[in-house]
Amino acid sequence: MGGRGRDGALLLAVVALVLALGGGAGGRDAPAPAPPAAPRPAAVVPDVPLVPVPDVPLVPEAPAPDVRLVERSLSTADGPRGYLWQPSPDPGPAPLVVALHGLDGEAGAFARGTGLPAAAAGAGVALVVPRASGRAWNDGRLGRGGPDDVAFVRAVVADLVEEGVVHPGRVVVSGFSNGAGMAMVLAARHPLDWAGAVAVSGELLAGAGAVRPEPATARGGPGPPVWLSHGDADLVQPWEGRSARSPWLPALASVDETVAAFRRANDAQPQPVRSTLPGGPSLAGPVQVTTWPGPAPVRVYRLPGAGHGWPTRQDSGWSATDLVVSVAATS
Repeated sequence: MGGRGRDGALLLAVVALVLALGGGAGGRDAPAPAPPAAPRPAAVVPDVPLVPVPDVPLVPEAPAPDVRLVERSLSTADGPRGYLWQPSPDPGPAPLVVALHGLDGEAGAFARGTGLPAAAAGAGVALVVPRASGRAWNDGRLGRGGPDDVAFVRAVVADLVEEGVVHPGRVVVSGFSNGAGMAMVLAARHPLDWAGAVAVSGELLAGAGAVRPEPATARGGPGPPVWLSHGDADLVQPWEGRSARSPWLPALASVDETVAAFRRANDAQPQPVRSTLPGGPSLAGPVQVTTWPGPAPVRVYRLPGAGHGWPTRQDSGWSATDLVVSVAATS
């Protein structure tokens, strides 16, 4: 009896252990119910690489030997701010290109990569490449607590006009990615400052912080002509826009919504004129050009199969650098 009693106790202990580990009458097919798990937070899927997105083209334009960018600075309410300056080789007040680099970009690398200094010098156009105070231009994504980049860029232009080296009526603002968004904010908020605005791979913000140009009827006339260049395979700033990912990657309007905002502001004609340009080896077809005519036309270049970048003649068969400089030279 004593041995059987010990064996029975051992058997009961084994059964208790199995039950504690989730066994039971049904074995592995009927596990004991577990307590409800806490809801998992939604995963945030980044739409940019972990490394900073480059703001230079894969095939840069060839630099000219006489390019001479000069480092300058300006005192602002946010502290000293820097910019690169290249005067026109021609005497007298000159047309000016303001070129704004992208998120996590650097002014010197952006200028060299796009070939803007050489192209501007060759066309008799002055060039200024401002530096963001941190990772991003405050196109609305940094809120009122962020730097006043609108005031900074306007102050740079005002100083150059006061020096007599820039013509006040021939200033074109341009930019890439986040810099393109900043260029469009400047055009929307101060339309009389600019002879034109060129946005490359950029869109207006959506949601909080979004800026839209006022209709022409509300401000007594249209704003500047606007040109946009965008790849329809852009994963960083998709053609269809995107939802917010972080404070640095806010919600974006689509290219079509961005174009529509400036069409309304410029009182452009509702029916567009369409044409094509030959596409380069990196594109899936010809460049699709759509223009809404008017006193201040709006034009968009759709690059089929292109991603996030600054188009060059070598890769796209069409050059954003040529566009920016020609807009300033003919303004």
